[in-house]
Amino acid sequence: MKPHNRFFITENSQVGQLRREISMMAARLGFNETRKGEVAIIVSEIGTNLIKHTPQGGEVLVKTFPHEHNPGLEIISIDDGPGMSYTSFMMQNGISTSGTLGTGLGAIKRLSHEFDLYSKKDKGTILLSRIWQYEKSQRTLKKFEIGAICVPKPDETECGDLYCYEYVDHKLLILAVDGLGHGPLAAEAAQRAVEIFQKNLRLSIDNIIFNIHQGLKSTRGAALILVCLDPEMKTITYAGVGNLCGKLITKDGYKGFVSHNGTVGYEPIKIKSYETSWSSSDIIILNSDGIKTNITLPNIDQITNHTCTTIAALIYKENKRGNDDATVLVLRSNQT
Repeated sequence: MKPHNRFFITENSQVGQLRREISMMAARLGFNETRKGEVAIIVSEIGTNLIKHTPQGGEVLVKTFPHEHNPGLEIISIDDGPGMSYTSFMMQNGISTSGTLGTGLGAIKRLSHEFDLYSKKDKGTILLSRIWQYEKSQRTLKKFEIGAICVPKPDETECGDLYCYEYVDHKLLILAVDGLGHGPLAAEAAQRAVEIFQKNLRLSIDNIIFNIHQGLKSTRGAALILVCLDPEMKTITYAGVGNLCGKLITKDGYKGFVSHNGTVGYEPIKIKSYETSWSSSDIIILNSDGIKTNITLPNIDQITNHTCTTIAALIYKENKRGNDDATVLVLRSNQT
């Protein structure tokens, strides 16, 4: 999957630039005039709110879904501002959070086909808006919800982190990969790993990683974690090489995934897969080393009503290092 485009919003002049950049993305997706106008309102409200309500501004992450039949646009606003205690009140249409267009968060929700809002007093706010050319997205997964944040190192355009997921029969395979270092050569290694993964989906996890290892020997190498989730057997099989982290969050706490030292494609590596049980109420988190190892997260009961993308954005907000590419992927079952 493509990384997000990231915009830092710290002054008024950047709001107009943000609106122009995202409007161009919407145009390239083929959005009609109505959709482009709705995108402009959403972006204006988001950008101005970051200036009005947060001393240091915030980030806006944008990703396109160039689907042939129903293209889409994802916009995520992240800040460390004062937050909101009464989000339900602020969601009323016509309540403006910044005295801007008089539209407010309620209008953003109304104009969005998918919307989520997480805010905690004195801890900041995360807003997720997705807009599709047609109202109902055709891109939902059959059995699982997956959300991710993937961004390059600040001031760089190419991202050495990538992630990919594919269904094979009734199973779901998920790869997260971090090319060594950052920049174009790291991005090349990560992209090569994804391509090899997609050509070897029916092999065992160990053999997929071995083939990626062989295929990355002409690159600078990578760290990766590969997960196979079997909803029928209620098991997770996984293997990791290098410093990507995996965690399973259950009602009883955290369970870390084992990863072995080494660099895929660079030196002899130990490849060993592990299996653990899985419940449909569990949440899986994968992250690169652009995120702190010991991530902090609210109690699972406080986040289950939010989308996986919002949860990933919360982990990113609270745990990013800020000096490397960063990826957080969150997965859970759509079935109860």
